[in-house]
Amino acid sequence: MDSAFNIPVFPCTSIGWDDSPRFHANGARDVACSYNTPKSFGNFLQKAKEYVDAHPDQPRFMVINVWNEFVEGSYLLPDMLNGYGYLEAVRGVVKST
Repeated sequence: MDSAFNIPVFPCTSIGWDDSPRFHANGARDVACSYNTPKSFGNFLQKAKEYVDAHPDQPRFMVINVWNEFVEGSYLLPDMLNGYGYLEAVRGVVKST
């Protein structure tokens, strides 16, 4: 992105999103992201951090896209399936600075 545009790029990560519980008629083809895990999210976030670290001339800024939508799987809060896994993934990447 930085080679295509002469503006800062802020990497955006997400723990995922799946609207199929709300819109059954859409089906699996419309699912944006599935089979999410705290580990895969942590890896994604680490790649975003590596991009930020490799561009010291840009603001040190990353975006985590979550809507706190439990039904759609787009939330960054503890749950019964992963506990604090996603939050621990964020902490692991941020503490590695």
